[in-house]
Amino acid sequence: MKNVLKVWLQRRQLYNNPNSFYGQVTIVNSLSINDIIDEIVKDGLIDNRECAIEIMNHFNRKSAELLLNGNNIDTGLVKLSPQTNGYIRDKSWDPELNDICASFTEGSVLMEAKENTTIEIIGSDEEVPVHPDHQNDGIGSNAESNGSVRKSWNDNPPCGIAFRNWILQA
Repeated sequence: MKNVLKVWLQRRQLYNNPNSFYGQVTIVNSLSINDIIDEIVKDGLIDNRECAIEIMNHFNRKSAELLLNGNNIDTGLVKLSPQTNGYIRDKSWDPELNDICASFTEGSVLMEAKENTTIEIIGSDEEVPVHPDHQNDGIGSNAESNGSVRKSWNDNPPCGIAFRNWILQA
């Protein structure tokens, strides 16, 4: 199956290059294990939905258990490695300062799927028309339109924009 990922181009605010954009992926939906199992049932690969959900939940619990016992886990989709975060003071673990997490890298299934994915650019922030009723909506000239979101500030622009303006004037 050919995948299509729709991307909206956003101007990189801290760069002076008018052709510098980053891609904002358009999220279609947020899916859970139940939703994914429903899609597999639609494909006709399984009959017993409840059994499939229980297997997936058990797989996730067992993967977490193995990961948190010091194992690297390769699910095919992602590779997981246990990590710790935070400054360890006086050679002592402090749950207030330290945390356990997992680092993620792409697995072979995800890499293969990426090879079969097309990026479709659906627009950019400079193409968003400003509605005539919002030309002067009380925020004055200190406003910027970023896609469908309008940001405004009084005399003090956000730090990154102020810093960029200051650097470019020097």
